[in-house]
Amino acid sequence: MATVELNACRNELARDILATDDLDVLRTTRRAYRRAMQRRNLRMMELEKMNAKGLAPYTMDELNARIDEAEAEFAAGKGVPAEAAHQRMKQFIANL
Repeated sequence: MATVELNACRNELARDILATDDLDVLRTTRRAYRRAMQRRNLRMMELEKMNAKGLAPYTMDELNARIDEAEAEFAAGKGVPAEAAHQRMKQFIANL
């Protein structure tokens, strides 16, 4: 998110909060904010763990490149039909 947009969002939220004189609304907003920050912090910790293991998530450019590659293979008639892939997986699982 751009810094200008981020600051505008903060300012708008601060104005809304300062204009509120309902304690229940403020308490609910505070709880929601804290939960959102906890979820964000957990996601950040998971990403750090993935990065430490060399499992960084793909960028959008990388994902789009992989999709383009898969579509090109499909158009060229490469790949495995879903039924065959399903049968292979059943056999693989049965051999575990």
